Amino acid sequence: MMTPDQQLAHMTKMLDLTAAQQAKLKPILVARDQKLRAIWKQHAQEMRQMREQFMAANKESKDQVDSVLTPAQQEKMHAMMQKRMERMRQWKQMHGGPMHGAPPPPPPPTQPQ
Repeated sequence: MMTPDQQLAHMTKMLDLTAAQQAKLKPILVARDQKLRAIWKQHAQEMRQMREQFMAANKESKDQVDSVLTPAQQEKMHAMMQKRMERMRQWKQMHGGPMHGAPPPPPPPTQPQ
């Protein structure tokens, strides 16, 4: 993702912007950059919270399932889960990333000008 200065330079080159236009556009581009970064930051925090909630729910249900199963059944279940995890890792390697609609990583922070 381009910084506001890079965006402005690109727009200036492509659109032959005047100095007055550049002066008006820069604060617009900076404000948009700040808003987008805030959205990414909030989204990342929400995703972390969701991940923690999913992990807690999975652990709780696993503990409950284990309390019903015999030790032999627990071992078999663990092996089944390991195979599933391996298939997921292979899928990620073949398809180059997370499964089904995961958001792209946030843009890197810009350096103050």
